[in-house]
Amino acid sequence: MLPDTAALLTALKKQFVAKRPGLLRRGVVLQHDNATPHSANLTQQWLQRYGWEILPHPAHSPDLAPSDFHLFRPLKRHLGGMAFETEDDLISKLRNLDVDFFRGPGPYKSLYHGVPLSNLTMGRREEEEEEKEWKEEEEEKMEK
Repeated sequence: MLPDTAALLTALKKQFVAKRPGLLRRGVVLQHDNATPHSANLTQQWLQRYGWEILPHPAHSPDLAPSDFHLFRPLKRHLGGMAFETEDDLISKLRNLDVDFFRGPGPYKSLYHGVPLSNLTMGRREEEEEEKEWKEEEEEKMEK
């Protein structure tokens, strides 16, 4: 029996509504590997109903592993504001990064060392302001 992915997504959505409604207002991009539970009609209908964007990913692809999650924010900060004319230019830039950049949580910690807390939480204030209104809207949608 396949897991009921639509039910899991509904539970996840309720948690978003309760804890971080601002994230839903900005839109959700769900990355999945087109495995049967993810591509089932019921799941696809659920995703369309709530407007969640799908970012497909090849099944069992090793190129984005959860163990690399600590690299995403440092890469975003490091590459922020840069423009690359071709994909090869970007790849070249990444290949020339110091090997220490890719070791464990080191880059993650170094980027936040000495950063004022207000800079790290500025998006959260905006979410809190929208929380009450958004939560009510989402609860109404869930009841339908």
